[in-house]
Amino acid sequence: MDINVNSGEAAKLEREIQAQAELIMQQTAAAVAAQAYGKAVELAQGMLHSSRDMYLENLELKQVDEHTWVVRLHPEAMWIEEGMDRHEMIDSLLYGKNGKQPYVSKDGLSQYKIIPIKLNKAPTRSTMAARELQQVLKKEFAARKIPYGRIEKDANGQPIEGRLHKLDIMDNPLKTHEGVGQGHGPIGQVRQGMGGIPFLKGVNVIQKQLRGPTGAMLRGSKDVVVFRIVSSKQKGTGRWVHPGVEPKKIIDKTFDWANTEWNNIIKPQMLEELAALSQS
Repeated sequence: MDINVNSGEAAKLEREIQAQAELIMQQTAAAVAAQAYGKAVELAQGMLHSSRDMYLENLELKQVDEHTWVVRLHPEAMWIEEGMDRHEMIDSLLYGKNGKQPYVSKDGLSQYKIIPIKLNKAPTRSTMAARELQQVLKKEFAARKIPYGRIEKDANGQPIEGRLHKLDIMDNPLKTHEGVGQGHGPIGQVRQGMGGIPFLKGVNVIQKQLRGPTGAMLRGSKDVVVFRIVSSKQKGTGRWVHPGVEPKKIIDKTFDWANTEWNNIIKPQMLEELAALSQS
């Protein structure tokens, strides 16, 4: 979305006040752009949940020239803006650009990968269904006296590295309705994958130390993950299917808002300032 105030409306002003008119135009362009960016942020905060941080991290306000500013969304988050169709994820999981090459099965007929699914993401990056899983995990961890978020340390006060705990939660959470994040199987039974494996079977608590470029330890990291296998043999079975995302069109809504503000409020005020200059 481009915010452009054309200086042609000041062309008829006397030469001696042209510089002042140009300054007004530049200030108006900057103000409109800042307001539009703020509106986009406001809409994102109100409309988005688990994808909010990604959207805001990729939303940019940039000055192109004296009269032009751009509010743009980087490609990494465009799927939130434009939406995404329901689709099978197997190929992208197996052959994605940023991933390692898949393993080949012993018979050579298929390829597979072991996919870690992180369960303790920050609430702002978690869906409602994921937050429900987290509530079950916190309750189970408390019963087993396992710290959920706190780094576990050894006798010398250093973070312990490796897999610290493994547990199976076979009876929670329960499926309450048909919908995204509820899994397969009957309503009233534990949420499970298409193969009947409960969502929280095989929960691993893994800690590692994050180190800087020099090798110095920066801090401990704690992940709660389950591992699942994706295989080329699963294509067409209904497994690893993304439910799709409805388009949010935040940039479009922001443009409509900014256009209304410009025509009804900002432009008339600017023209009044320019007219006052010509009469001075």
